[in-house]
Parts: sequence; structure tokens; C-alpha cells
Amino acid sequence: MKILIEAGLIVGTAESVRNAYLGIDSGIVNVISKEKPPSFEDAELLLGGKNRVVTPGYIGFDIFPSVYPFRFKLFSKKLTLKDIYSTLDNNDIYQFSLISAYHLLKMGITTAVISDKNVDTAARAFMDVGIRPLITINVGCNDFPQDWEKELRTVSSRWGLNNVVLKVCDQNELKSVLEISSQYKILTILDNNVTISPELYNELIKNQNIRLAAISTKRNDIDLLIKSGAGILINPYKDDVQVKGAKLGISLGLSPTQDIRQDISSLVLKGYLSARDAFFALTQWGCSIAGVKGGYIEVNSPTDILIYSYEEPPSFPIDYDEPYSTVLFSTYNLETVIIDGEAYLDGGVPLNVGIKDVEKAIERLNEFDKRSGRKARPLEKN
Repeated sequence: MKILIEAGLIVGTAESVRNAYLGIDSGIVNVISKEKPPSFEDAELLLGGKNRVVTPGYIGFDIFPSVYPFRFKLFSKKLTLKDIYSTLDNNDIYQFSLISAYHLLKMGITTAVISDKNVDTAARAFMDVGIRPLITINVGCNDFPQDWEKELRTVSSRWGLNNVVLKVCDQNELKSVLEISSQYKILTILDNNVTISPELYNELIKNQNIRLAAISTKRNDIDLLIKSGAGILINPYKDDVQVKGAKLGISLGLSPTQDIRQDISSLVLKGYLSARDAFFALTQWGCSIAGVKGGYIEVNSPTDILIYSYEEPPSFPIDYDEPYSTVLFSTYNLETVIIDGEAYLDGGVPLNVGIKDVEKAIERLNEFDKRSGRKARPLEKN
């Protein structure tokens, strides 16, 4: 599909571009031009306008979609993952993950690294919404299957090794996981209680096949990780330490907002991150850590696209001199989301899911409540 986008500001190029056209053909950026490109006169989809800001799509790590309806109780510690997982069935997981993906699409996430019970079912829900899933195999993590090697074989046979991530929660499992990571070049994510030693650091420097990232900046091995080139996944609700010289991504985790841009903006407001670094964590750096193509807007490169409207407050006006702050603090109206050259949200409305899916999720919640002895909840309709 050929798509032509008019933008007042394009953020995510080498230098932000004002008042330009962006031409996309089959998911590849074909042209960035100040003038309307003649080669796109036959574009099948015309989008944007002068009061529009265009950015790459966002990527989020460590997402738990099946517990989305319970995120406030998890945050307040009235429930645990074990409480919820012990009662969920596959239908619950699919319906709740579908609504989670609905929410995250409206927040601008186009690639999601999913860490969840029955992650295969959760990933299928994200695919149905249009979000690109990467599937996490949890190793030595509480509440998850213990035979991780069997799960890796099963999941990779369905989704391919390129779409699989290993997350290590047990220090004793780290060596065997890194051996597989080296063999297949699979990204390995270290939970915050799993660390690397100086000896392992030396091995990482020698073995370029190992792809590594670590959750949290509050780590004893943070300097070794940065020196080794590992990505650092910030958890905005838990991290309050400045990190310099690192390639950053964002761990959404059990955030009650499930709004990745709002969460990372809080660290900018506190002075722990610059607006530029926060934007790069959302886009280019995060994609680089995950091994996903995109995260920046460049001719002859694939990328997902977000289009924000700036026609009225609070998304007004466009500050051309502060492009990263504009995106972080003033993008309230996400109009269009394009993933792999196809629109999955237009006019602010997800195209693959709707109110009927929300109603099904409410039905599943009511059934869950009955099994848990809680009061059923109605769906309010306007």
C-alpha cells in the first residue's frame, strides 16, 4: 500500500523536519520531501495535515497483558500475579490480552515484548489487534512454567526464534541461558536480581553473539552492563537513578497507567532523563535492543508510524524548537497508527477491535469474579 502523510513536524529523523511530506510504500519510507512528491499522486491513503506531528511507533518491554484488568489491585498489592494466574483460563487470557492490546495501540505501542502466562495466547491477541509481539520465555521466574527449554522449543516452532526473548530470574540459570543466547542470537533480559560478574563481563566482550539487556538502573552491575553494551530497561515507577552512556528501553511491567509515554515522561520531569533520551528509549534505542527494524524515520528503511493531531489544546501548539518535549508532554490526540505499512488505528479508533470485544472482556471478568467470589461488574453504555 502507498501512503502519503502531510506533517507539520516529523520527529525521528536525523534532524526533525518541519512542514514536509512522508511517502511510505509497502511499509518502507520511500520519500521525505518539502514538496508533495509526484511519485505518490496515486497513493491509496492520504493522511495527516499541517497541524500533525509524525513519529516512529513505540516499543515496550516486560508487558503482562492478561492481568490488565487487575493492574490497579496489583499496583496497590491487593492481588498478586499468583492470585490471578491461578484462576485464569485460556479464554480469559485471550480476551484480557486483546483489551490490553487495544489500550496499548491507543498509547502508540506498535511492538510489545510480552511476558505472561500462556504467552502464546496473549501474543495471538496482540497480533489480532495489529501490534507486533515478541514472546518472552521466563527462566526461573515465579508463577511461570519451570521447563523453560521445552517452552522455548514449542514457542519458537510457532513464532520463530527471531520473535523470542529469554528473561532470567534465577542466577543459577544464567550460564545455560547465555549459551543458548549465543547459539541462536536470542535477546536475554536479566531480571533485577540477576547480575553479571567481572568474569562474565570479559566473556561478553569476547562473544558478540550474546545479546543482553537488564531491567532496572538500581543494580550493582550497572557499570559493567553499560561497558558491555547491554541495553538497560528502565522501570519508570521504580527507577530514580541517572544513567549515562547506556542504550535505554522501557519496561512497562505492571504500571497502572499502561501509558508508556506518560511513564517515561515522569523521569524527564524529575531530571533523571533528557527529553531526547526518553524519546530514543521509546523508539530507536528500544528497537535496537529488541533487534527490531525501525524506530527511526529514514528513506529506504522500514518503520511504524504514529500521527498526532495538534489542532487544539491540550495538544497545541507545535513547538518546533522542542520536538522531543512536544512529543513527550503534548501528544494527547493520537490519530493514526501504521504498522508494517497498514493502518490499525484511524481517527483515534482501533480498526480490528471495538465495543463488542470490550463487552466480551466484561463477560469474562464477570465469570472470573464468580470463580473468585467477587461481585460482578456491569458495562455502562452511553
